[in-house]
Amino acid sequence: WTSSITIQNKGLTITGAGVDQTTITDKAFSLNNADDTVISGFTFTSLDNNALTIQGTQNFRLHHNTFDCATWDDILVIGSLSAGRSPKASAGVFDHNTIVACRAVNWGEFSDSNGNDRWSEAHAMGDANAVYWEDNDFSITTGRCDFGDNGVLCNAIDHNVGGRYVARFNTVTNRYFEMHGPQGPRAGQRAEVYLNTLTVTTPS
Repeated sequence: WTSSITIQNKGLTITGAGVDQTTITDKAFSLNNADDTVISGFTFTSLDNNALTIQGTQNFRLHHNTFDCATWDDILVIGSLSAGRSPKASAGVFDHNTIVACRAVNWGEFSDSNGNDRWSEAHAMGDANAVYWEDNDFSITTGRCDFGDNGVLCNAIDHNVGGRYVARFNTVTNRYFEMHGPQGPRAGQRAEVYLNTLTVTTPS
């Protein structure tokens, strides 16, 4: 596919034949207000930046896929934008995926609205209003990280602008979890990180 397939204003279940049986190259999906969408059974390979985007979509699930980025590029999960504000956050789950080199970026909303809408909302730990990353395998290979060859790890999950994520039960190799502070737009609102297995083999 030369451009991402857009699912908008509806929920769909899209099921491939299985990892390494249904393979899509270069692009994946763009979910826009696509509540209740489920995607499974695909290998997405040679993905470039933002080849998978999820905007203003709740109760989504992406499971049992492989996401393989050409370099350290973004899977973007973001709140929807409406006249400079983001009235609806994205919330759902990525589980049982293999994620190679892709960086999962969780934004609460677009940066031009500064994160104010997400920060004005209640932020109870453990509720459903977050992006959950569970039972995934995050890794990266030599030459695909902007910093890794210079002795700095590249992150697996990041967030900013009022983003909310939970990372649990994941296996993470030569990568880490990150959270931005209020250096420009308002910081990520919350992150819950527990019961993951993190291994660093290089750089030492």
